[in-house]
Amino acid sequence: MIEQKRVGIIHAYPNRYMVDSLHQAGYTVVLIGNGEEFEGHSGVEAILTTPLWDTSAIQETVQAYHCEKPFDALIPVNEGNIVVTATLCEKLGLQGGMSTTAALVSRNKYLSFMVWGSLGVPVPLTYPVYDAESTWKIIESKLGGVGVIKLIDSMNSQGVIAVSTKEECKEAVNSLHKMTEQSVEVDSMIDRNRFAYGQSGLKLMVQHFCEGVEVSVDVFLMPDGEDRVLAILEKDPASGPYFAETASVWPTSMSPDREAEVGALAIRAARALGLKGGAAHVEIRYTGDQPMVLEAGLRPGGGYTVQLIERLLDENVFVSQASLAVGHTIATNPCLDLPAVLFGGIKYPQSGVLKKIDGMDIFNELGHLEQLVILNETGDQVMAVPESAQPHFCYYLLSGSSRDELINVHSQIQTQVKLSVEVDAHYTT
Repeated sequence: MIEQKRVGIIHAYPNRYMVDSLHQAGYTVVLIGNGEEFEGHSGVEAILTTPLWDTSAIQETVQAYHCEKPFDALIPVNEGNIVVTATLCEKLGLQGGMSTTAALVSRNKYLSFMVWGSLGVPVPLTYPVYDAESTWKIIESKLGGVGVIKLIDSMNSQGVIAVSTKEECKEAVNSLHKMTEQSVEVDSMIDRNRFAYGQSGLKLMVQHFCEGVEVSVDVFLMPDGEDRVLAILEKDPASGPYFAETASVWPTSMSPDREAEVGALAIRAARALGLKGGAAHVEIRYTGDQPMVLEAGLRPGGGYTVQLIERLLDENVFVSQASLAVGHTIATNPCLDLPAVLFGGIKYPQSGVLKKIDGMDIFNELGHLEQLVILNETGDQVMAVPESAQPHFCYYLLSGSSRDELINVHSQIQTQVKLSVEVDAHYTT
């Protein structure tokens, strides 16, 4: 057990698994930003509620608390807050795995592509977006007639749209620009990550659409260079126009040589951005036989990724982050003898008001269900992609005897659970 170590986490929506994991490992947790639901939690020392869009206020709040009760570590977990986390680590003299510059480059996808391109890391052809007319000319002349338009600093699938006609291109550029012009002071239950996008001068970019297998690769880098691949998860095929994820499964369908290839590429991509130590989540897609890095977050993967890694390795990534930051040894384990694991999510068909939920009985009938988290109930305002960074009604974690078995169970869930959402113009772009 690790006693008397205070860990701060700046997060838009902290979850109980993360807090409980750190508490059970002996850490004292301070939540910064949000976390009122953890009032009275035995592992949470304080909840420093502050607007996440006001980075000056966050820094003042954390620095004031640090003067009274010094932090031993601030760990990057929430994508939208990794820059302020890195900045505070530098100001407070805390051990961090990345500089503020590295955090800034990773948050700006266009800067990431420029860095990767200059260092020979394979990436799709990528261009800045200024207006719809010039963007469509680029798609026609340089990208083969299909382009993926993205917010520069979006998270998950928020603000990602594939287009193949001039009209689709115009609509996508206009709607995404409109998103970046919205106020950051929105209801966090409607758009909990609005504070984090639209920060750079350049708002959008367009890149070549990679049509092959997509994987996410979670890695953990060490200052001494003993970097590790924690998990390679294969995603459900997605051809657009939007890319809300519905499933990630282990093991993948790739050969051991291909898995070694994408694992090494993910480590290379994270190090290229300036990460010296800690967790990174790297998204990779194939174009033919060539793996291409789509993006990288210098923090653990979201959804059930950390739980899935703990199932595979008996290692908790949040605890490993804290251990690295305070100078303690990280316990590493070989991959456990598990046949297959899958985490999935049921996405909303459109933005509006959730009116009806059908088919949830299937979860009571499943022998493969490990965990289920329901994020909304009827009457809630909900958001779908491309507007939302949280376009799911629920997440579930499955385990079973084979990859094919779990994909079949996942398909049954996706078919049976039906969400009725009534369009409300107030909550759409």
